[in-house]
Amino acid sequence: MDGAGNIYVTGTYIGIATFGTTTLTSVGNIDIFTVKHDISGNVVWAKSAGGIGDDYSTNIDSDENGTTYLTGYYASPTMTFGTTILTNSGVTNIFTGKYDQNGNAIWAKSIGGTIADSGVSIVLDGNNNFYLTGNFSSPVINFGPITLTNGGVGISPYDIYVAKLDSSGNVLWAKSAGGQGLEGARAIAIDNYGNAYITGSFTCPVINFGTSSLTNSGGADLFVAKVDSSGNFLFSKSATGSTFDAGFNIAVDSIGNVCIVGYYQSSSLTFGSTTISNSGDVDLFVAKLSFATGLNDVSSNENLIAFPNPSNGSFYLDHRFDKYVFRYIMFLAN
Repeated sequence: MDGAGNIYVTGTYIGIATFGTTTLTSVGNIDIFTVKHDISGNVVWAKSAGGIGDDYSTNIDSDENGTTYLTGYYASPTMTFGTTILTNSGVTNIFTGKYDQNGNAIWAKSIGGTIADSGVSIVLDGNNNFYLTGNFSSPVINFGPITLTNGGVGISPYDIYVAKLDSSGNVLWAKSAGGQGLEGARAIAIDNYGNAYITGSFTCPVINFGTSSLTNSGGADLFVAKVDSSGNFLFSKSATGSTFDAGFNIAVDSIGNVCIVGYYQSSSLTFGSTTISNSGDVDLFVAKLSFATGLNDVSSNENLIAFPNPSNGSFYLDHRFDKYVFRYIMFLAN
C-alpha cells in the first residue's frame, strides 16, 4: 500500500486475465501480473511480465509515492519486463523489477547461477533501498560483483541469501546463510533502523548465520535471524520441535517488536521457555520473540500473510484454506 491508500497486487496467470478494463495475455505457460487498485478497489493499471516458460512473482512492496518493487523467479530462457529482457543462466533465476506509480517498468534485474534460485520476499527501508531474501541451490550465485557460495551437499542443497539493493537495483551487499542440507527463507521485514529480520526453516544439522549457529532438533526447525543495515548478522534464534515446523511471515512494529507467524506439525513447539502443544495435524502459531501462543488446528494448505508490514502495533493475519480466506487481527503487546 502506498501513501494514498492504493493497493498493489502481484501473482501469476495462465492464458488470459482481465483486471477492470485491462486484459493481459500470457506469452507462454505461466506469466506474472502486477495490478494497482485505488482506495475504492478500482483497477488503475495492470501489467504483465514473463517468457515462454513458467515464471512466478512471490512478493511486492511499494513506497509512499507508489513506486513498486517485486521479486520472484523465472524458468523461461528469457523473460520480458517492460522493455527489459532478462536471460536465464540456469534452471530458475531470481528476478527483481521496479514500476513507477503509473505502471511504467523502470528496470529489471536477473540474479542466479546454474541450477535453481528464487526470490521469495522483498521489503523497502524508507531510504530508497530495498532488501531481498530467498534461496539458492546453485553452487555459486552472483549478486553483481558479489559471489555467494552454497555450503550444502547432497540432493537439492539450498542455502539462504539476504541482499540490500539501492533504488536503481545496484547491489550494496549480499550475505548467505546455511549448512549442509536444505534451508529456506520465507519472509523478510525491516525495522526503523534498517535492521532486517528473516524467518523460514532449516533441515540441516547445523545452520550458520555469520558467527551464530543453530542446531536442528528434528525434521525442519523454524528460525528467525537479524541482519543490520551493513549486512552483519546480529543474532539468530530457533524454535524446537520433533518434526516439521516453519516460520512463514514476519512483521516488525514501530518500536522494534518482532512477530512471526507459521505452522508446526510437531506435537509441541518450544520458543525459549515457552512450549505450545499441537491439537491435531498442523497448527498455526504466532510468536513475539520469547512469547508464543497457539491457534486452532488447520489443514496443511494454508498461505499465511501478515500485514501491514511494518505495523504500528496491530496487524492482520490471513491464512488460506482452499478458496476461503480467514483473517485474524493481531496486536503486539508492549
